[in-house]
Amino acid sequence: MMKNLLKVTSGAALALLLVACSQESDPVKDAKEKVSAVTQDAKEAVSNAAESAKEAVSDAAESAKEAVSNATESAKEAVSNATEEVKEVVSNVADETKEAVSSVTEGVTDKIAEVTGDPAADLKKLLEWGNEKQAEQQTLQQQAQAAFESQDESKIQEMIQKYSASIEEMKQSLASVDIKSDVIKPLKTKLEETLVSSEEVMKRSAETIRNRTEENIQLLQAAIDKTVKQANELQALQTELQEKFSVK
Repeated sequence: MMKNLLKVTSGAALALLLVACSQESDPVKDAKEKVSAVTQDAKEAVSNAAESAKEAVSDAAESAKEAVSNATESAKEAVSNATEEVKEVVSNVADETKEAVSSVTEGVTDKIAEVTGDPAADLKKLLEWGNEKQAEQQTLQQQAQAAFESQDESKIQEMIQKYSASIEEMKQSLASVDIKSDVIKPLKTKLEETLVSSEEVMKRSAETIRNRTEENIQLLQAAIDKTVKQANELQALQTELQEKFSVK
């Protein structure tokens, strides 16, 4: 009986094992199918995700390009506007600088003129002075000529004194003429020298009339030659300066 029981038990166990094996094959198959299905879903999901990612990247790239393009245009416009503003500022500064420089230059020119003198203006001063004294000189020369012709020594001496006093007054008057220009100063000096020489001629003339000697005649001639030379130099210098500075 024990042996039969063992046989039964062994057979039952074998049957159970076969059943178990038979039952186990279905879950494995299901699992494989499920894995296959999941894998397929995963593939589709990955594919869909990749497509979505591509589209997102493409859209982002387009947006980025558009943003960069807009930013570039804005930057160009901003640079252009800034450039125009800078140009305007530079132009304004340049104009203001020119105006300032012009004002400074005019001020400096005025100051220089105050210190160094205006040649044309100084020349006019001397010419005006000469015109004012011309009539006085002519009158003195006429009076001197009349005194010499009279051969009256007292009249001649009186005339010489009067002439000398007049020349001294002219020299003082000439000295008061303010000449700052170094170009015109030589003309003033020549004018003063000519006045002194003319006085010397008058004195030598009176001495020669009073005492007509060869020596006095030679001294008179030398004084006359000197005065004529200085007068010619004075006239030449005056003409040169008048032409140079267009002063009549």
